[in-house]
Amino acid sequence: MTDGELDALVESMASLLGAPCVLEDRDFALLAHAAQLEVDEVRQSSILQRRATPAVQKWFQGHGIRSAQEPVRTPSDHALGIASRLCIPARHLNRIYGYFWVIDPDQSIPSTLFPDAMRIADAAGLLLSQNGRHRLRTEVLVRELLTGDETAVRWAVRELAQLTHLEQGDPVRCVAIAGPSDLLDQAGRRLRNGVLWVRRGPQHALAVVAIDQLGTERNREAVIGLLTRLREEQKRTLQCGLGPSVDGLGDLSSSWSGAQVALRVAQLNPNNSAVTAWDDLGVLRLLEILSPQDLQRTIFDGPIGRFVVEGDPVLTQTARIYLDAAGAHGTAAAALNIHRQTLYQRLNRVEELAKLDLTSGVDRLRLHLALTLRDFVQ
Repeated sequence: MTDGELDALVESMASLLGAPCVLEDRDFALLAHAAQLEVDEVRQSSILQRRATPAVQKWFQGHGIRSAQEPVRTPSDHALGIASRLCIPARHLNRIYGYFWVIDPDQSIPSTLFPDAMRIADAAGLLLSQNGRHRLRTEVLVRELLTGDETAVRWAVRELAQLTHLEQGDPVRCVAIAGPSDLLDQAGRRLRNGVLWVRRGPQHALAVVAIDQLGTERNREAVIGLLTRLREEQKRTLQCGLGPSVDGLGDLSSSWSGAQVALRVAQLNPNNSAVTAWDDLGVLRLLEILSPQDLQRTIFDGPIGRFVVEGDPVLTQTARIYLDAAGAHGTAAAALNIHRQTLYQRLNRVEELAKLDLTSGVDRLRLHLALTLRDFVQ
């Protein structure tokens, strides 16, 4: 199923009935809407937020739409901002998959059009049913790629190649995404071919993006662009971790592991860019193989660890900026907006508390690692 197929059905419904029309799934998430001449408060909210509010959902369900086998007229409710409308259920094999909503304030849409409207709705129900089965199958196969043994991975690669647009040997990379459930739903519905979208829990998703034969990454750029726009348009937190490129679906777990580390780093700085890439993590890649306990035992033991975790924030900040500047006193003093003499005094105090010598490359490395990784131990 493609968004274009659903859009065409919504346009057909609006044209048939001569009225504004939207299509929502059975959980009231917006799937598509026709060009509209008039929109009430509820539909405007639905289009902007991609989902009707719980109060509105309960109100409509109270009018029997979930069990309806034919179009149902629902009255207006000025308190909720609801205009009178016609609900056409989209069913398949007697199961509800969605609803067409058509604004009809004066109930002027004749019932003689209902049979044709139901044929359009039945086509939508079939498409939504097929999409649901496809999504579940994809989720099972991706789970095997990420956690299965060698035999399971080979099987999942073959099956997923047949089910989707991805070829077995195509290079791919993973994107790990964290954000509100409805925002993830929006992203999943608006992505193009070349991207697999799989939910990994209420507030997490995984995108598998194909890299074309020329090595260009238009699919990755499309995913990142969409997620960035959603974050900016709706002023809500949405974080992404971009994993490394791998040679094919059989190596997907490696990209997923890197994407999760990148997402973990991104979530420590929710106000920064929406995307953190594995390729840019530098020493933070150690987080893929070192647990907090490993870090505590190997890097945060002794005086250095106590200084970094429990020390004066002014001194730890000074040490971090000094080491980030590769030991350049002038650069560090300027970044801290202090005199060099003040910097020297602070660094002497750092050496005393951390029991190290900042002229020693090994000591500087240990301190720099501890300062860089501190947030992932506490």
